[in-house]
Amino acid sequence: AISVAVGLSLVVSVTVVPMMSSRVLGDASRVTFLQRLISFTGVYFIGRGIRRGFVGLVAWLMRGVVFRVLIATVITGGSIFLAWFYFPPIDYLPKGNRNLLFVFLRTPPGLNIDQMDKVMAELEGRMLKVKELDRFFAVIRPANPLLGLIVKKEYSDKDSIRKVVKKLFGMVQGIPGIRAFVTQVSLFRRRGSGFIGGINLKVDVTGDSLEEIQRIAGEVSAKARALPGVRFVNSSFDLGNPELQVHVNRVKAADLGISVSELGDIIETLVKGTDAGLFRDQGKELDIVIRGAQSKFTRTQELSQITVYTPDGRSVRLSDIAEIRQTLGPTKIEHIDRDRSVTLTVNLADTLPLQVAIERMRREVIDPIRAKLPLGYSVEVGGRAKDLARTWDALKWSFLIALFITYLLMASLFEAWSYPLIIMFSVPLASTGGVLAVSFMNYIEPSIKMDTLVMLGFILLTGIVVNNAILLVHQALNHFRRGIPMREAILESVQDRMRPIFMTMTTTVLGMLPLVISSGPGSELYRGLGAAVLGGLATSTLFTLLLIPIVFSLWVDFQSWLWPGAVAAMPEESRDAPVEPTVAWGKRNGENGSPVGREKGYPPEVRPEN
Repeated sequence: AISVAVGLSLVVSVTVVPMMSSRVLGDASRVTFLQRLISFTGVYFIGRGIRRGFVGLVAWLMRGVVFRVLIATVITGGSIFLAWFYFPPIDYLPKGNRNLLFVFLRTPPGLNIDQMDKVMAELEGRMLKVKELDRFFAVIRPANPLLGLIVKKEYSDKDSIRKVVKKLFGMVQGIPGIRAFVTQVSLFRRRGSGFIGGINLKVDVTGDSLEEIQRIAGEVSAKARALPGVRFVNSSFDLGNPELQVHVNRVKAADLGISVSELGDIIETLVKGTDAGLFRDQGKELDIVIRGAQSKFTRTQELSQITVYTPDGRSVRLSDIAEIRQTLGPTKIEHIDRDRSVTLTVNLADTLPLQVAIERMRREVIDPIRAKLPLGYSVEVGGRAKDLARTWDALKWSFLIALFITYLLMASLFEAWSYPLIIMFSVPLASTGGVLAVSFMNYIEPSIKMDTLVMLGFILLTGIVVNNAILLVHQALNHFRRGIPMREAILESVQDRMRPIFMTMTTTVLGMLPLVISSGPGSELYRGLGAAVLGGLATSTLFTLLLIPIVFSLWVDFQSWLWPGAVAAMPEESRDAPVEPTVAWGKRNGENGSPVGREKGYPPEVRPEN
């Protein structure tokens, strides 16, 4: 969209704008009412004073080689240092301002559906008393049930949502054996993240023994809950599946000549069934399953009364050689790379950047536990942590590629390799302004972070901020190729291009300002991006007018020292072209109102000494 818009604006600027200007402006010598009004208010004199003062500052900075090198180093190095020092913690994606809330429940093991239904009915009755809610729904299941809440539109702004979450958190507490958490659902939900909303960090514990994995996961969960900014920790390992375990007395079974595997086959055949083969009839195949009568094995006592026959023909009850225990087993067993695993989902506060949470989790939780892990077990941060690392690596390369493409494009347009390098000095200045703007926005609104959408703004800046430097270098080359000395040519370019540069910067900043100051629904998605572009453009515009003339003059001096008598690259026909008078500080002729230029093309207050 941006590329198409810029392309269309280029077509309009070279076709429609000149035609409309000739129609609207008319006779340039006629003084309009708007010009009289501007002269009366003094805006013209203020602007002229600012322009002369700025050009005078640039002339003062271009005194000596050592001084210019020092100034260029301070500006460039200082901008890089400020960008590094104030660079805020990075995040993955903004949460957004969605009016969907989840009440996530942690239930005791073994709670059946009927009991769960009573708990949800109790919560639904409490939700009916909340005036901010539009409607809600319930998801009832043996493990981790939840309530989905839709907030009314009039309460869907950011501050109201936070108040509703705080209010609901107090209302869902107090049910015996139930732990409840309220979280706002993010606009960007990762596939496989489940129903848990908000900003989540996943920790994967892998190994061989499920019991040892469960112990390690419990230790990680306990330490993670104590970290600041962690709201709750949810484990994928749930003991909510009732099961019967048969513990065989191997000594008694061996005395009777029965092996553990044979006993397991007998129990499996009676309870579950065993495949005995296929029955084929006219091309159809049916499985033959041998299984005991289901009506006889519905209770634990009936299973203990199973009769087992020994190889010598004796019979014995199962309860005589084995102990039957009723326990709770896991509802599911997860695997990562063929190893058993337990995944912990750590729900984070909205104001906690993901990078800070990852570093804190590794430093205070994972690294101490890793130091004492048994062989074959591991604890790794996964989920959004991996997404964050992968995305930022891709964005870094995208930023470098954007810089490289911009440089190659300018090199082809200028037909030189050196001038684009001078122009690229404006990029660090823009990056510093963008970083400072995002840091300031993060200070006043912690939910605005250096996320991937904000990074896209920095990539956009690489193609925006070089425009001002291109204008300066191109205009200086035009003056230089017409015979104006280097110093005066650079000052002329600053004086000539200052007004259009500031006009472009002002219109762009004012156009981006609503994105930054807006606080409506969804504003978190674009406020950071707008701040990065606005801050980078403003800072780059101001310092480009100071840095680019200094760097350009240093390059010309270096070129003259390296190749004495060399003339800057230019077309042959323009080397001896006459100098056209400038009209920047011209006075109007009383007879025809035509501007009269000065001889050397620079203001008297910055005229170089002979």
